[in-house]
Amino acid sequence: MEQAARIRYNWPDIMKFFGIVMVFAIHSNRSGNYNYFFQAITLQLFFFCSGMFCRKGLSLKFFDFVWQGLRKIMVPYFIFAVSSGVLQICFVENAPGFAGMLIRSMLGIRNHLHVGTLWFLPALFCMSVFFYIARAAGEKFGRDEKQRNLIFYLAIAIIYAAGIACQCVLRQIVINGANDWHLPWNVDLGALFLPWYFFGYLFFPWFSKFEYTASSRRGKFWFGIAGVVALAVTAWSLIFPQYYETAYLALKQLDTVSFCITYWLLLPVPVFAGMLIIMKHLNRLTFLAKVGQCTLYFCCLEAIFVLIITLVHRFTGLVVPGCPIGEAPANGMPTGVFFACFEVLFMYFLLVPPAKKIFKKIM
Repeated sequence: MEQAARIRYNWPDIMKFFGIVMVFAIHSNRSGNYNYFFQAITLQLFFFCSGMFCRKGLSLKFFDFVWQGLRKIMVPYFIFAVSSGVLQICFVENAPGFAGMLIRSMLGIRNHLHVGTLWFLPALFCMSVFFYIARAAGEKFGRDEKQRNLIFYLAIAIIYAAGIACQCVLRQIVINGANDWHLPWNVDLGALFLPWYFFGYLFFPWFSKFEYTASSRRGKFWFGIAGVVALAVTAWSLIFPQYYETAYLALKQLDTVSFCITYWLLLPVPVFAGMLIIMKHLNRLTFLAKVGQCTLYFCCLEAIFVLIITLVHRFTGLVVPGCPIGEAPANGMPTGVFFACFEVLFMYFLLVPPAKKIFKKIM
């Protein structure tokens, strides 16, 4: 029975596998038109997956919950941020000094951190705390289940609105020619993407047990229509990814509120629904699920991997197809995804095992 349940829920980890491949393909700068398509769905994917498995921690008291998040999310973040920064200082030319690296690590601000993927971890920590507070407000002030849910949903909406308000203010701030600033620990992004964490929380219990053949006729009809539309949009997006660049540039001309709601919240929904249907049908691919379970380590180890391939290129001249180091082939999804898959597998077999051993001793 336990084995069946474990196989049944492989699909969330398979989603994370494809998500991390898309992230690394973006970071390779070799995915051509697919960069905008990948960017439109990857953040939402990881926050959604995080929300699916947050129920267990919600039973803890507030300070126990915060401590657990600090220990499981922020401790690995700080260890890898500082260690990656020290390695860059030692081996990379024109690397920032130790003091600057330490300050950036403490702040953890997206686009201004020396490790591209690590900003996600403090944002996720802040998001989980927001979600806990919203749900606790419903439990405390609601007299019955209906009131508790209403307060819970309103709290989520208020925090989301605060995240958008922060974006409106932060986009007006220009420092050293950059206006892509965020609050320390990406608190504003934790609020801005909170709906996706919330969607994962709501959606997982239903979708994990959903069986199309067991549905009513009406349920089959509407789910079939929605599924066909979602899969058609997903296929269209894969065939014509250039329209995501067009959409992004057009939406950028709108005000910040409209951009955040349209681009980050509404635009990914059809493709996201299509991905969920596809992932559930890939449930038997247990190897991809095992790799997807290591997403936290992949985020933490990306900078070390890049340093390794940089040093290999410097001393041997070898270049992996799609690698952003050295002379790389032309852009295109096959190139970027090939390199991303190589990066994921390299880390999974060579870097993740020793990292796991180190953290078992530390934690």
